[in-house]
Amino acid sequence: MILHRIRNESLVAFFLGVLAGAAAAETLRLRADSWMPFNGDPAAEQPGLAVEVVRAIFVPRGIAVDYQTMSWPASLAAAVAGEIEGVIGANTKETAGLVRPAEAIGLPRIGFFVRKGSTWRFANVPALRSIRMGALEAYSYWDTLDRYIEAHVGAEVIMYAGEGGLNRAIADLDAGRIDVMPETAAVFIWNLKTAGRQPADFPIVYLHEGDPIFVAFTAMGDAGHRYARIFDQGMMELRRSGEFTRLLQRYSLTDWK
Repeated sequence: MILHRIRNESLVAFFLGVLAGAAAAETLRLRADSWMPFNGDPAAEQPGLAVEVVRAIFVPRGIAVDYQTMSWPASLAAAVAGEIEGVIGANTKETAGLVRPAEAIGLPRIGFFVRKGSTWRFANVPALRSIRMGALEAYSYWDTLDRYIEAHVGAEVIMYAGEGGLNRAIADLDAGRIDVMPETAAVFIWNLKTAGRQPADFPIVYLHEGDPIFVAFTAMGDAGHRYARIFDQGMMELRRSGEFTRLLQRYSLTDWK
């Protein structure tokens, strides 16, 4: 009986230790608004390239990934304040105040999309005053275009905010309420295909040079720098194994390196 009790007590202690270890397990909290094919619904079969990459890097190292969607301004603010560990999809400008890994998660290019049959072509940013352009609220495109949008919101630039903003912009572009919509080409095309539309219905008349995007980490404390080092090492391993190529193909994307 004594031996039986000792064994039971040992088992209880063992399971309590396991539970305590699980409760203390390290968790990487990442937030961003939905921006497919890079990140979307965390529970979806295709949660996004960046989400799958992050999980492939951190989970095998014993770090749980808690990725959820949240508005982009709130995501950035929470990461800067150290309320979460990082964000997915920040461009170079948006990583100010955050820890940026050396390795990007993508090199997307912003395209100017028009409706089929449009004869408008992009010459330069000041020439945009001759047309009605859409833009997504709280997003950064590139410096000169950002400044133009800020100065011409109203009759010349129509802003779209919140969840579904891009889809509303596409509908307005299709209906002729705006003449051009700038957006990351891969994101615009993904949204079209998801809605059952054809990319040929919305030609790209201009492609801006690529601006890398990152999984960026909080600069509060030391954890962000460690996560950045882990991410860089993990990206090298995924490329070397061929897994990164497989994930890119899953989202109809190509490697920029």
